[in-house]
Amino acid sequence: MPNFDLRWVWVILLVLFAIAYIWRDVSGVGNPDWMKCKESLATQMFTGSCTLRDSYQTSAN
Repeated sequence: MPNFDLRWVWVILLVLFAIAYIWRDVSGVGNPDWMKCKESLATQMFTGSCTLRDSYQTSAN
């Protein structure tokens, strides 16, 4: 059995993550809906509450 080094797995995962991050930034895809809330994703799943972040709230003026 060949000597398989797990460092390569981490390097490949890191490179894929970096490519996905850059692609998402360049393509102009907005944040997912769950990131628009102040609560964590786990809190949103269990309570169903979502308080919009200030940057997503529209003023009533």
